Amino acid sequence: MNHLFSKFVIVYSIQPDSIILKSDLIVMTNEIDSSTIQHIVVPFDDSGYSIRALQYAVMLARKFNSKITLLAIQQSTILGSSFLDMKDPQTILEKKKLDKLQERFKTLENSGKKSNILIESMVMFSSHIAQAILSFSTSKKTDLIIMGTRGKGSTPSYARLGSVAIDVSQVSQNPVILIK
Repeated sequence: MNHLFSKFVIVYSIQPDSIILKSDLIVMTNEIDSSTIQHIVVPFDDSGYSIRALQYAVMLARKFNSKITLLAIQQSTILGSSFLDMKDPQTILEKKKLDKLQERFKTLENSGKKSNILIESMVMFSSHIAQAILSFSTSKKTDLIIMGTRGKGSTPSYARLGSVAIDVSQVSQNPVILIK
């Protein structure tokens, strides 16, 4: 894959014709071939950060006619199917959260259809969120990961980057754009 972006970039501006990036202390603007970004993955937890990441993904998807996959990772140490079949109160709450997330995905997918943008969604179960994002990105051969700098997790408010954003940006073989 020939990527214009380096592995870690900060988006300064997205214009109709170019993207202004800061990478390795150099600000650059470049025309990007429309075949460069065909599949964008957006890790999504319905936080303000992931919603803003989706907004940037939509802008790029319009420009490059890209597909977007919203990826939600449910943190679980047990298998997804057995997890959802259990009857304890915690599992019931998690199932309700999952149902709410799937409804949100349907709304976002329908919004994408109205804008002629293909938005798909996927829920995975994993005890390691960053590793699940990286595995998905590799297995589906995505071209770009756009994610929030933090999620709904327990990252302290003074932290600039959450642990998942750090891990994904440092290990990913694909370009990663972090949105705050």
